[in-house]
Amino acid sequence: MQRGKVLNFSKYQIIGFLKTNAYSLIGVLFITLGICLGLVLFDNFKIVTYLLEKFFTLFISLRQESKFLKIVFYSFLKSLSLFFLLYISGTTLFGVVTVPLTLTFCGFFYGSAVAYLYSTFAIKGVAFNAVIFLPSNLLFIIFLIFTARYAIMFSLNIAQLTLPNGMQGDLYFKFKDYSLKFLFLTLGSISAALLDGLTAVSMLRFFDF
Repeated sequence: MQRGKVLNFSKYQIIGFLKTNAYSLIGVLFITLGICLGLVLFDNFKIVTYLLEKFFTLFISLRQESKFLKIVFYSFLKSLSLFFLLYISGTTLFGVVTVPLTLTFCGFFYGSAVAYLYSTFAIKGVAFNAVIFLPSNLLFIIFLIFTARYAIMFSLNIAQLTLPNGMQGDLYFKFKDYSLKFLFLTLGSISAALLDGLTAVSMLRFFDF
């Protein structure tokens, strides 16, 4: 009898976790989908391979020729532009579609970039991804998933306004809360930019491209 209660309690815990984190899990799902597509399809399109070659040329040259603060600035600028896109998407009815598509695209880019590194530079590419490309991008993706979560949630709030018994007077307060959360997450993403700068200045010298 006790065993049945424990199992039942665990089941409700799992259901509660899924409900509480549903939008974050949606973000993880679309990021993962994009990564898988990027890993599988990157060499099927010459334009993708060409763009990745140009990207890594700029990526490496910037970090070889720039000081720590400049690397951090450009890395944070990348995060800021993407967060702003998600923020704007979240304030529209179309955010429930455009935000997942944005996550899928980001995942596709990262998956394609990793596949390009591995196929072009072999073991050196694996090491480069592990110590330079992955750490800051992984941290950035975590912030990206949380910003996407709030963007989807607020977009759904906007959609409720079109319903007969939809949300009424509390939209302003929800928008204020939405904006503050985005601000905190955007500022938090500076940590990913700092990690990018740190790995670049300390580890890039060990790679010869």
